[in-house]
Amino acid sequence: PPINKVKDGFTEAEVEQVIRLGRRSVPDDANAPMPPLRMNNWGEIMSEDEVHDLVKYLWTLAPKGEEW
Repeated sequence: PPINKVKDGFTEAEVEQVIRLGRRSVPDDANAPMPPLRMNNWGEIMSEDEVHDLVKYLWTLAPKGEEW
């Protein structure tokens, strides 16, 4: 999702896991080719505190006037 709507589809724990382990896009159709999109693994580069702080920051990016 757009970075300012990450809370719409994920929990904080799920976002932390994606940051640490990375993620590949999965096509809706199992017979379709794999999309070339993926999130790199940052678990060995960022500290636990940095990952936690990043997730907290992402949660502040909600568009003004929108409630979750």
